[in-house]
Amino acid sequence: MPKKILIAEDERDIAQMLALRLEEAGYDVLIASSGPEAIALTKSGKPDLILLDFTLPKMNGDVVCRELKSDSNCARIPIILLSAYRQDQIDEHHEADAYLGKPYEAEELLEKIGELLLKTKL
Repeated sequence: MPKKILIAEDERDIAQMLALRLEEAGYDVLIASSGPEAIALTKSGKPDLILLDFTLPKMNGDVVCRELKSDSNCARIPIILLSAYRQDQIDEHHEADAYLGKPYEAEELLEKIGELLLKTKL
């Protein structure tokens, strides 16, 4: 069964391009366009991994990340925080499992996804 990845990204074109790339790599994809929607889809859709944009409407990615990591039903889901900000410019307490700066290489992202999914199986 393919792994399911939630993309939390408010820029529709970016979300669609990323979804296409992930589907080509064999993943099932869910898309959320706001922080509250990302939380709701995580709880209902049970993704295996979350790609979380830092700047989301209604609730920033760092707040979404903290909320999910504090929920015992969601805490073990790996989260990759994606941001155009440098890592030292964002809240150091975001609790994400990984950080990738935008723009990022697709291969780098796929490698990080594979690495985190492998770690969660162990």
